[in-house]
Amino acid sequence: MGYAFAGYPTRINKRRKLKSHDELPIYYANHISFERKKQRSKQIEVEITTLNATNEDRKQLSQEPLTIQSLPPEILRNIFVLSGDYETMPLLNKYFCSILKFDAYLLKRMFFHTYIFNPFDYEIHESMRNLFLEKSLILPELFENETFTKYFANNYQEFTNNKFVLMKSQLCHDIERGTFSCPFTEEELSELSSAINSKAVDIPWFFYERVSIFFENHCFIEFFSQLATLEDVDRMLANIFDHFFLGHDTYTSETFFGTFDIVMKFAEQKSLTSPFVLARLLNSLYLEGDDPIERIMKPYETDVSTVRLTFFQKVLNDYYTEEDASQSVVDPTFVSLLKKTGDMRLIEFVTSINGSVLSQLSW
Repeated sequence: MGYAFAGYPTRINKRRKLKSHDELPIYYANHISFERKKQRSKQIEVEITTLNATNEDRKQLSQEPLTIQSLPPEILRNIFVLSGDYETMPLLNKYFCSILKFDAYLLKRMFFHTYIFNPFDYEIHESMRNLFLEKSLILPELFENETFTKYFANNYQEFTNNKFVLMKSQLCHDIERGTFSCPFTEEELSELSSAINSKAVDIPWFFYERVSIFFENHCFIEFFSQLATLEDVDRMLANIFDHFFLGHDTYTSETFFGTFDIVMKFAEQKSLTSPFVLARLLNSLYLEGDDPIERIMKPYETDVSTVRLTFFQKVLNDYYTEEDASQSVVDPTFVSLLKKTGDMRLIEFVTSINGSVLSQLSW
């Protein structure tokens, strides 16, 4: 008794041959049906196991609270730029610090979002719209941030397709308050156009304090001279003298006089009139520090006093008229410093310009 194969008897009739499975349809059908049931059972078990695993993963994910850190990096960078707070967010954790590093792409977006003023974001009258077309209006607050000022100075050529205008703070406030939402007369529009396109804004304080940019980036200074004016030439030159003669950077005399020319061109002046500049130059050359002129001397120049005198003579001859030079050298402050130098060759040169200096030198 028994079955070697399920559904097929092993005991056979001696007088006949065992028929094939095809000739026994009842037994064969039962066998196929059983095998299919086994396969379906295994498949259902696999599907149930997979479904349970998926549900567990979903349950685990649903238990973890979603935070701002779960957002894609590009969305986080957009939030960072639009927030305007460029100091707090990178300090929250290491992840934010890594994705919010100030690379060129991020700096450019921050620059345009924060310091380029778009008047079309506010309500302005149709008659005024043409005044602002094809212009990039720079907010003066840009130059209160050293990082973005240096970025603008180093990358200004990327924006030369735009016409930059250095905006006045009062004009920006008027636009924000909706002052320009009403129609203007032709005369008022003409005055406003002149105010927008003129260079009535003095060069920001950043340039007075960071005069190294005048030595290192002449091209940018020439570009920026189209946006602003240089009103306090005496102060600028005094800071340039201190940076050149008393600083730690090593510039050549050619760089010094090239920078001097850039300042004069920026100020739109052909000559100087103030004795203050001469007095400050005299102080930097002869009285401040220990032989500051030695840093810029050429190898074959060994006479320090000669180099000093050459510098002073060139400034006086190239940037002062005879009349202004004659009046400047008799200024009491200048004469007092001249006496302190004790350099007879310098005194002889100064008295050759105006002999009345001798009467003020009481030894």
